[in-house]
Amino acid sequence: MRYFLLACLCTFAKQGGRAPLSDLQKIKLILVKWASTRITSLTASGSGACSKPPTGGVMTMNATVYEYLSNHSVPWMFTSAPAHVDMIGMKFCFDVLKSAEADRLRETVMDLSHFFLSLFAQSTRDIPKSVLSLLNSETKNLNSRGLISPIFAIFSPDVVALQNHLNEKGYAARALAPPAVPRGKERLRVVIHAGNSEEQIKSLVEALREWALAQGSNVIKQDEALRSKL
Repeated sequence: MRYFLLACLCTFAKQGGRAPLSDLQKIKLILVKWASTRITSLTASGSGACSKPPTGGVMTMNATVYEYLSNHSVPWMFTSAPAHVDMIGMKFCFDVLKSAEADRLRETVMDLSHFFLSLFAQSTRDIPKSVLSLLNSETKNLNSRGLISPIFAIFSPDVVALQNHLNEKGYAARALAPPAVPRGKERLRVVIHAGNSEEQIKSLVEALREWALAQGSNVIKQDEALRSKL
């Protein structure tokens, strides 16, 4: 049986979307991702990331592609001869990802991601999406227990004020506002990891809801003030 190896920079987008992993698995694809911070492997048995990366990577290819990359690629992006320490480091990362502990952590991240998604949806049902909502919600399926991205992009038109509100509560929140992102796509990113607890997630969602309700109250007050002047 033949398998195909695909190398890419990332599988989860910063906006919360992800690569079509289930479709890739159907064509017997092994997906390997590397970046400056971690190595990730995704196969039919699951996925995982190891945050102890070396530098460099491994690519399998035919002679034509090898010749092209060797002669025409940018040197800092590709090398035809990874150092021995890189190979040893990558083997270590894959050994970690295949361990029972890695399986447990993957399950934890998936469970916590679904927990956040469900709790956020319930807690913001009465809040206008123009005040607080989840961007790219079509990539998150509440009715499925399948793999979802642990990265959630939270939209707010006044994202800097939301950032300040969360900072005051001890969260290391960083707003993404124009021109870094298009106007109308202002956001904060919530990233779930295996070290989180359900109580921590509940506290974060409560803080988000508290801020959103305050924004709605401010809008009502502004409308009343405007009507009084008329």
